[in-house]
Order: sequence, then C-alpha cells, then structure tokens
Amino acid sequence: YLHAHGDARLAGLVLVDNSVGEDPPPVAPKHPTRPGPNLPREVMVRNFVHAMFYRPQPTAYLERLTEACLRTPPPAANALLAYPVPRSYWKEAVYATAKPVLYVVRPKFAGQAANLAAHHPAAETVVLQDVGHALFVDNPTEFDALVQDFVRRRVWH
Repeated sequence: YLHAHGDARLAGLVLVDNSVGEDPPPVAPKHPTRPGPNLPREVMVRNFVHAMFYRPQPTAYLERLTEACLRTPPPAANALLAYPVPRSYWKEAVYATAKPVLYVVRPKFAGQAANLAAHHPAAETVVLQDVGHALFVDNPTEFDALVQDFVRRRVWH
C-alpha cells in the first residue's frame, strides 16, 4: 500500500509478525511452504495451520481454519506465499512513512524489531514471548492491550 499509494490516508501502521526487510533476514522455514509431489496441498495447509500457534488450540478450531485455507484457490495461495521483490522493498516501504508504526512480533523477529526501533523514529516494537505466528490468538489480551494503547497514544492523540 505504501509503495502504491503513500501514507497520506493512513493514521498509523500496525505490523504483525512478519519480516519488514530489516536485518537479520528471517531464517528459511524448516518445512516446505509449497505443495509438491511429496507433500500434498492438504497436508501442507494442515501443517501450516497447526504451526501458527504456540499454545494448543481446540481441534475443531484448527479444522475450521484448515478448511477455510483450503478454499483459497491454489494460484491465489501460491501468490500469497510468493515475494517477487527483494527484502529491501519491505524496508523501503516501512521507512517511507513518518506515521506511527507498531511492530509486534514473536522472538523470531526480535532482531528486526530492535533494528527498526533503533532506526525508525516513528516506530515502536514489542516482542511477545510464548506465542506463535498467530500471536493475537495465542495472547489476545496482551495483543489487544498493545494495539489499543498504541492507537490511543500515537494515533488518536
């Protein structure tokens, strides 16, 4: 959005548990992220859904998420996982705004969070412990409080 439209219509950004192009680069996934001859799509999606959480989730919830993900057409799902741009693209985007930025991540991105906080004057970062990629599900109370506080202090001030 920032590359295509700038930040004039944004009040702030909340970025959740993904690379922002800062150093250090993310470590490659341990498991394949795309289906192939040895990994059917259904198995890959099920593995992905289960891996999003640090805390155990109810089986019925995981099944509903898996079914919802499998409704995404394969070309669209592949496009969501494809990043045809260099890492610098994401860094340029986040540094292109002077709007307030909240970057909430798990320890996997702690290094990027530290660098973003050190180099972007409008950014603040939080590293949540004992959460997975879906950190807003693993720790909804803390996540919601962080976002509400950020919006109150930095966006609606």
